[in-house]
Amino acid sequence: MLTIALLAVALICVVFVLSYKQRQWRKEESSIHRLALSEAERFFKIGDIIQALVEAKPLLDSEYVKREAQLLIDSILVAAQDKVNQYTDKIQSDPEDEKNYFLRAQQYYYLDEDEKAHADMDRYRAILNPPRGTEAYDDWLKSLAGQEAPYGFHFGTPMNLGPAVNTIHEDHGPCISYDGLTLYFSSNRPGGFGRIDIWVTTRTTRDTSWGRPVNLGQPVNTSFMENHPRISADELSLYFSSDRPNGYGNSDIWISKRATRNDPWQEPENLGETVNSPGNDMYPSVPSDELELYFYSAQPGGYGKNDIWMSKRATRNDPWQEPKNLGEIINTIHIEGHPSISPDGLALFFNSTRTGDDHLWMTTRPSRLSTWRKPLYLESVVKLGSGSSISGDGRIFAFASKRPGDIGFGALDNWEVPVEPIVDFNGDGSIDADDLQILKDNWGTSESLCDIGPMPWGDGVVDKDDLEVYMRYLKQENMTEDLE
Repeated sequence: MLTIALLAVALICVVFVLSYKQRQWRKEESSIHRLALSEAERFFKIGDIIQALVEAKPLLDSEYVKREAQLLIDSILVAAQDKVNQYTDKIQSDPEDEKNYFLRAQQYYYLDEDEKAHADMDRYRAILNPPRGTEAYDDWLKSLAGQEAPYGFHFGTPMNLGPAVNTIHEDHGPCISYDGLTLYFSSNRPGGFGRIDIWVTTRTTRDTSWGRPVNLGQPVNTSFMENHPRISADELSLYFSSDRPNGYGNSDIWISKRATRNDPWQEPENLGETVNSPGNDMYPSVPSDELELYFYSAQPGGYGKNDIWMSKRATRNDPWQEPKNLGEIINTIHIEGHPSISPDGLALFFNSTRTGDDHLWMTTRPSRLSTWRKPLYLESVVKLGSGSSISGDGRIFAFASKRPGDIGFGALDNWEVPVEPIVDFNGDGSIDADDLQILKDNWGTSESLCDIGPMPWGDGVVDKDDLEVYMRYLKQENMTEDLE
């Protein structure tokens, strides 16, 4: 009997302990769910609607905060639908006001109606910069006749990359792929691995909007800061800066590789102490052949607080040589940074505080052996910029900026703008035989007026590359006239 009694007591104790632990587990689970709900409400209050929905939707299965989560989600979706209706009314009143398409796309994005969001973003883009081969595009080209072009080519109208790419957080350092269909960028948005992560987004054509970005994941991203991505022309090498351990300074330049575009990124490797210094070495950029490396550094021997430096190598299999300062043509006593070298290595875009605020500048050179020309301030295109890159054909310029007075989402947004060579040489509003004669008259010279290929800033000589660009634009204009 005593044994049975002892067993009964033991069983009661076990049941009591299990019951107590179950209550504790439920209490802890309730606390976790309520904390998640508080996070969702916090994101909602600061305007990060996407993250508020990400935090709230899993709580619909919670037995503790299901009702509160549903109320929060309903309030978000009802507000978004109301705004959709408001912008729809405005679009019906003025179908050529691009901002209403942009703002409605944002609300569609909150409603998970991606197709409608993309359609609105495509319309927003088409109004600002009509696609090539359309009558509106040709009208825009003709409107440029006689206009001053201080850079030797024309920029279109900057376009915000929209709610899929930009958030209320800092989204910056865009790097557009050679074909213009993939975009790598840095962001401190929630959902990453560290303080700043590298994200990637894609699109189907150059005239369509970008899809939802995905985090590049490990091993590229860590609990530290991964920033300023630069993808190689073949998209098999990714250069970036990071303050992860095992470097040589505060922030170093690293590289990750992959065998094919479908393979995962390999463990990143540090570029070594020849490139990296004890301080900050950041913002790597390489031309398409990857034989030059431009970067920002505070290492000794510069002209100001931070300068732009360049390292060379003979082949892709050779080590990087001792970096050299780009000199006083580029660097000043102020801060120069965010270098972005064009694929052909003949144009360099960079940030500078030489006029006070941090703005974007550019310089060109006729050949890789030539010295850089005096930099030009991209005032008419980019205000308060932060990093840039250009597509393989030089026709798409991507940059980060907080543009005063423009629509945007956060402290920094990613933007893009088309780049067009000046093919109407005589400025009469049409591309015709007269322009071809001017091209022929300058054949074999370095006349900058006719040096429009293969990139919009030319390559230092008027030749077949410039003729090919001319013929492409002539054919395009003739096709549009045939349609009329």
